[in-house]
Amino acid sequence: DLNDNAAAVSGGEETDLSLALNFYINRYFAVKINGSYVWTGNNCNEYYKGDYFVAQARLQYVF
Repeated sequence: DLNDNAAAVSGGEETDLSLALNFYINRYFAVKINGSYVWTGNNCNEYYKGDYFVAQARLQYVF
């Protein structure tokens, strides 16, 4: 529940499921992939109606 009635904020409701995969190429490089499926609930405005899949990826270099 993302609502804050005391501050008059109606953020709606959200549920999400996330999965991450980290692959270390060597001690300096890593590939990181993350996916999240988001279900929106009540009190969301029209822009956020529906469910979403969000994917992220990054190549990380440690120096």
